[in-house]
Amino acid sequence: MAGRRWPALLLALFAGFAACAGPGQDRSAHGEQQWRGPRVWEAMLPGPGIGAGACESGGVRRPALGCLGKFALFAGPLPQVEGRVRLDIEVPEKLDGRHALISVEILRATGSWAGEAVETFLLAPGAERITYSLSADKDAGASVEVKATEVLLPAERIESSSGPLLVPAGAEFVVHLGVEDAVAAHDPAPTHFQVWAAGEGWERPVLDVVLDPAQVSGWVEHRADLGDFAGEEVAFRFAATPLTTASRPFSAPLFGAPLLRARREAPARPSVVLVSLDTLRGDHVGIEQDGRRLTPNLDSLGAQGAVFTQAMTTYSSTTAAHTSMLSGLYPARHGTLHAGMAIPSRVSLAAERFRAAGYATGAVTENAMLSVLAGFGRGFDFYREQRSTGRRLRPGMIEGTLSDALAWARGRAAVDEPFFLFVHTYEVHAPYVPPAQWDVFQPLSAGSDPLDRTPAILRAHARYLGEVLYTDSEIGKFLRTLDEEGITEDALVIITSDHGEEFGEHDRRGHSRLPREAVMHVPLLMRGPGVPPGRRLEGVVSLVDVLPTMLQLAGLPAVAGIDGISLVDDLQGVPRPSPRTVFAENRGKGEGIAARTDTRLFLGVGENAAALSAFDLRTDPAGLRPLEDPAALDEAREQIAVYRRLREQGREAAGSEPASVAVDAETAAKLRALGYTD
Repeated sequence: MAGRRWPALLLALFAGFAACAGPGQDRSAHGEQQWRGPRVWEAMLPGPGIGAGACESGGVRRPALGCLGKFALFAGPLPQVEGRVRLDIEVPEKLDGRHALISVEILRATGSWAGEAVETFLLAPGAERITYSLSADKDAGASVEVKATEVLLPAERIESSSGPLLVPAGAEFVVHLGVEDAVAAHDPAPTHFQVWAAGEGWERPVLDVVLDPAQVSGWVEHRADLGDFAGEEVAFRFAATPLTTASRPFSAPLFGAPLLRARREAPARPSVVLVSLDTLRGDHVGIEQDGRRLTPNLDSLGAQGAVFTQAMTTYSSTTAAHTSMLSGLYPARHGTLHAGMAIPSRVSLAAERFRAAGYATGAVTENAMLSVLAGFGRGFDFYREQRSTGRRLRPGMIEGTLSDALAWARGRAAVDEPFFLFVHTYEVHAPYVPPAQWDVFQPLSAGSDPLDRTPAILRAHARYLGEVLYTDSEIGKFLRTLDEEGITEDALVIITSDHGEEFGEHDRRGHSRLPREAVMHVPLLMRGPGVPPGRRLEGVVSLVDVLPTMLQLAGLPAVAGIDGISLVDDLQGVPRPSPRTVFAENRGKGEGIAARTDTRLFLGVGENAAALSAFDLRTDPAGLRPLEDPAALDEAREQIAVYRRLREQGREAAGSEPASVAVDAETAAKLRALGYTD
């Protein structure tokens, strides 16, 4: 069965795995592991049929074939008329005779409408107008602006084919079948899913399954042995046929993340677990509070590996800091500063690099500032966002988040796949609502606080301490389970945070203004292959160093042109050739740039960062007393100028690439629950 010539790039995907070992990896350590080969959805042929994209089933987002496109119907303000606010538009011609899902989202509103989410309803064939109404607001002057979109629902068979893919020996075809979440609540019909393998002049079935959404929910994994096709170039043909009835006249079938997987004799690769504990201050790890260890489980992890005692964030808010963590770039160069901005396509993320190396990639986050809409789902085969909205619900959901992360890791370990798992929780973030058994700290009494802070700030700090204690306990359970089940026996585990939190050090509470020491200093702990136990490293490091360090310790190629450096030399005791400066910034509220060395913090505040200050952290660890030494201010000017030049380079690199992304109503509500109003 002669096939067409296989493109050299994809041939190299499997062959290249054995050549990736880096300085942090023992090249002589070999063994059989499952490796993810070509992602079939990336090889789909252009043209009509089943389109490729990324969508959700059961709350989990995957790259998939069959994702439904949304089309705009209306966007604008609606007036109040006779006690109602009413949308009334003509049905577009393309919807004639088709079922469609109509969504109406409140974009901006005043009065009691503020914070409303999306309403979704079915439009049946034959309708002439699309109507939707809200009861009038009690405030006669209130206004509401809405956006309406439509999704056409498939009722007929859809098909599509991939280009030819080389099938390695021992390979299996893996796919997750499902129905798109937006449609699942509207009783879609069962679907007949079929996949064939085809060569020149032949075609054989690989998968033939009927899935009924009334009986199963979420993604359902299916595997098929490809042993008969080993060494052949094979194209895969996909077909989904809705089994419609009068009462169930449509469906929304998905082929989730179809790929080839095979065992290979190759250098052993460690799995990598990266955990981000949002808002955890670096100086609140490894300490005692009221006679008890505040973070005993994180301390234990550090004792098993390494603790970087002067790790710094890059931005005083979640979106920008995590983009730096996952890209190795400062905000000046990646340009993604808040939840309304998209990560530029020119910025490559950690999951994309691990996926290209054959790793399974999964993430469990808590939505809002790390929304898939902004691009944080790029490179992940599995991306679950834990969602909660409204101030009455706790913004952190650490128990569910870690449970979902553990379940995904178990699945990868069961098939012996090296994986990259990213976990993020808001548990420590405001509003501070620790469970009662962890809310054990009393605020300092009036007159006993050296900073003379307000009672409200002192109460908030006491509850924050309870959140830290609770979070540490849950992380301890998570790590112990991973260890006891052998999932992380040879894995690299890294725990860090995106930023800290101020509690009155500069007469305010929070983190979204100047990147001062309480906000800039974050924990960074790691253990695993290549990490000597019991190391405490005092040199200043940055979140931009996380990506290059992970890659080197995993034995994967280094990334050129990023701002971060691998910390493997630090771990191995190699002296630094020269002192280092790392940077952080904030824009908008509290415009400022921070430059941090091993011993000093420099701040440039206001327009052009012109208001300069310097702090000697050896005698003033919290950065509260500015130096008056002219030489220190000259050094501040020089250091801040370095980052300002980096900003200029970032603006030139960005060019005209769009940087904004729509924030949906659900994400906006979560942002409000976290205290972000814009």
